[in-house]
Amino acid sequence: MKKLQQVRNAPALKSVATASAIEAHLTGEVDAAFIKGCDTGSIYREAIMGANLTVSNDDVMARLDVISTGSAIDNILEPVFLSLLDGTMRACNIGTRQGVTPSRLYQECRAFSYEAPERNAFMLDSYSEHLNERQNIDRFSEQSSFNGGEMTRNNDSLNMRDGAKMKARKENHFSGNLRAEDEYGNGTIYQYKKHAKSEGEQKQAAEVDHVVSCAEVCNNLKSNKALKLDDIKNILNIDENYAVTSMQNNRGEKTGKFAKTREELQQEIDQGFVVVKKGKKDVAHPLTEEEIKTRQVMVEKMDIAQQTMDTKTNETVFDNIRKDRDVQKVLAKDAAQASGHQSLGDLILFIIKPLYYELRSCLTHGIEAGVGASDFSQALSIRLGRMKDHILKNAVVLLKDVAVGFIKNFVSMLLEGIVNCFVGVFKNIMRMVKEGFKVLMQTVPILRDKHSSMAQKGDAILKLVAGSLSVFAAIGLESWLSGLGLPGPLPILLSSVLTAVITALVMFLLDKLDLFGVNQAIKKQRIDELLEQEIATTESEMLASIALLR
Repeated sequence: MKKLQQVRNAPALKSVATASAIEAHLTGEVDAAFIKGCDTGSIYREAIMGANLTVSNDDVMARLDVISTGSAIDNILEPVFLSLLDGTMRACNIGTRQGVTPSRLYQECRAFSYEAPERNAFMLDSYSEHLNERQNIDRFSEQSSFNGGEMTRNNDSLNMRDGAKMKARKENHFSGNLRAEDEYGNGTIYQYKKHAKSEGEQKQAAEVDHVVSCAEVCNNLKSNKALKLDDIKNILNIDENYAVTSMQNNRGEKTGKFAKTREELQQEIDQGFVVVKKGKKDVAHPLTEEEIKTRQVMVEKMDIAQQTMDTKTNETVFDNIRKDRDVQKVLAKDAAQASGHQSLGDLILFIIKPLYYELRSCLTHGIEAGVGASDFSQALSIRLGRMKDHILKNAVVLLKDVAVGFIKNFVSMLLEGIVNCFVGVFKNIMRMVKEGFKVLMQTVPILRDKHSSMAQKGDAILKLVAGSLSVFAAIGLESWLSGLGLPGPLPILLSSVLTAVITALVMFLLDKLDLFGVNQAIKKQRIDELLEQEIATTESEMLASIALLR
């Protein structure tokens, strides 16, 4: 109370200026320069209107370089690293048959969301199909064995040497004479052993040799699912695969051909000697010029015989695939099993994707906070509930996609099985046909996409074609690496990585070339979006500044 009384009794504040001074100020001249200097709105407007809006070419190019469809890490490093994991799983035969690879898991799980429609248009890459079919071939090959001129398959045995044809070939070569020229060169041969012995030329007695050895042909063709034992015997005993030669050239002690392959003979020609056993040691036996020429003729005849046998093999395979029910059943059974495994992989991924989504959400936003729950039990109930809803909602679509995928994969694996029945150059032609058909199957969804322009569709199809050719690089690299003698699964692992590098570089170059102008359109769209965003941000900042000034 005392303080209130003191305040009330305090003297009033005196005016700074007297009444006469205030009147003189109000009736005086206005200081326009001072008022103008205090008009911050006008100053701000003049600063904006006078701003330099020109953009240098360097700034534009810098912005274009930043805005791209993907960095080098996304386009090259990421696919290569994923391919290393894919190659490891392929080499260890883990998940390959089901098509569940690290790259597929990464890409599909990263792109998954509950809002996006669940569609499955995945098809196994051609190299994985090739490896899966190789397993089918290995299982089929285990049913057959060759030993001592006799081949056995499923308890059925057959002598692969056609004695009657070999005898007729020998008689035809001599044409009623007792002597004739050795088809491998190196002198005269005698039709009968007694005659050769009487002439002191016992090693020059005539024998009929399989140019490409019986063992090599049978072991190469026993894994062909489109050939039966009789077919292999007919291919082995074509006339071009016979050569009437001396016993010395055929099975001589040091320089005999025996069952040597073309590569082994060529190596002996190049090095100029053959390796023979002397006791327990390997000793080099020098070849004479005549013996080297004989081996060169052997190699030439082997090339001719192999080409002819390849033609005969392809003709037989083509006829059996068209007409033989047993062959058709074997091919269809393997294709159906492989397609079934891939459908199983689709079901596994269908369950894994929402589970991954929830785990990522828990780690990123928290178990409760990620779904706005008050406690752990409520959060768990919400997460499990939406996983269940997603599975039930998309079950019908999944079954439809799995059925369509089964048919597509069946056709693709059936073609893969058929391709591997052919040999030689024709096999590569058939593989190109198969890859073209597979590209057509994958092109249909692209062409039916209503949300993409024709340029985007063309760009996607071009990349699809370029990617499909990678199977030739993968198979070629694997064969080359295997030829280097690399052990175990290393050729598959390294070929997977090298193929991924090549494919990634090709895709990166296609992006740079931008033949359909897709990337340029994306960049323009992205620039427009950024400019609109910056304009909106600047406008809001200006309005906020003006509001403060008021």
